[in-house]
Parts: sequence; C-alpha cells; structure tokens
Amino acid sequence: MTQSKTGMFDHIVVPNGLSLRLATSADVDGIKQLDDLGFGAEHGFSVEEIRALIEYGAVILLRTDSGQVIGETQVLLHSIPQLPYTVERNEAYYYGTAHDPDRRWIGRGIGSILAAAQDAFALKSGAKRASLTVRVENYPSLRLRFNSGFRGLRYILNFYGEGLTNARLFMTKSFEAQAQKEYRDVREVPVGFGDEPDPDAHAQASDLLSKDYVAIAAHCLDHDKRIGSIRFGK
Repeated sequence: MTQSKTGMFDHIVVPNGLSLRLATSADVDGIKQLDDLGFGAEHGFSVEEIRALIEYGAVILLRTDSGQVIGETQVLLHSIPQLPYTVERNEAYYYGTAHDPDRRWIGRGIGSILAAAQDAFALKSGAKRASLTVRVENYPSLRLRFNSGFRGLRYILNFYGEGLTNARLFMTKSFEAQAQKEYRDVREVPVGFGDEPDPDAHAQASDLLSKDYVAIAAHCLDHDKRIGSIRFGK
C-alpha cells in the first residue's frame, strides 16, 4: 500500500500501482465508459453531464500506473440542471461512484478510497458539510456512508422519477466538530438488500424519518440471503 501522490489526496492510502487525481475534459470518454460499465448505458451519465460535473465540482479518478481508470466518483459544489437537488452554500453533494467490475479490484477497498477522496476534495473546497442520496436496499453504500459519519435525515420518494426504484434516503454529515449524540429510542427496520425494492422497508423508513428519527447504521444479518436492517434512532 502507498499514499496517493496528488496534492489534496496525499493522506489517502491506496494499493501499490494506483493513484488518485482530478479529471479534466480530456478524461470524459474514459469516465463515460466506466460509468456505463457500472450503471449501464441507459442509466449512466451522458457526456454533457460529465462535463457539467467537472465544471461545477469534480470527478475524481482512481487510476493504475498504466493509465487505466478503475474507479471514479463525483462531487458537486453547485447545482446543475441534471440533478433534482439544490446544492446549498458551503455544501458538497456527492453525486455518484463507479468502479471497474473486474474481479481483480474486488475487496481492494476501492469504495472507501473514493469516499475518502470525496471528503478531501470537499474540505479543500471549503465545504462545511456533505450530502448524498442512496437506495434503501444498497447495503454496501449504506455501511460505507454510516461508518464515515453520514446520517439519514429524509426519505425522498420519486427522487429520480416515479416508483420505489427511484426513491432515495437523503444523508448528510458535518465537517465541523460536533458532540456525539445519544439515541434513547432505537428502532430496527428489516431490509432485503439488493437490486429489487423492498416496499415494507421503504414504508417504515419513510414513517420513522417523518417522526424525527435519524438513520444511523446498517447491518447485514445473512449475506447469502441478503437480509439485514437499517437502525434508526431518536
């Protein structure tokens, strides 16, 4: 393992042979290819969206020494028309993350590296808080974000369109020092993790968040059956 050698990312430890850097307009085609691998061409970003991400924030690349892009993640500092969310002053919005599905990169901590890079860019840009959205059923992302200090504050139905597949849990964290909160009333919401929506989990999450509960943790109880829970506290 080595530290990244690209300025604001110097403190982030990455596997040997990999490095982090900010994307430029010359990287758009490579970002598009990787995004299509991760999300499919019908759901991935257009070239115009990628250019807007670079202009109004950053796309951060994780590359091999030979120049292959194996991971990318986006941070917005200003709103863009393609995003159904208004980025506020002193806020960084973490838009999306994609990585090469090749088995060589599984278990190498790619998601954690890119999440740390998002934080580094946000802090360097003067952001005081970060926000993002995630699917209720996306256990890897939920675990990663909870562990890095994010908390779920709102349930947004139809964030990207109609239906539960487009609903999102809105999460945020502050970069400013805050006292650790104690939650006296804790509830566990069972969730079937995976690609298919879990209507019961959505209904319970929406209800608890509307009553001022906060999503604070995610647990996987059975990896084979992809069954787990999201913990809410108040």
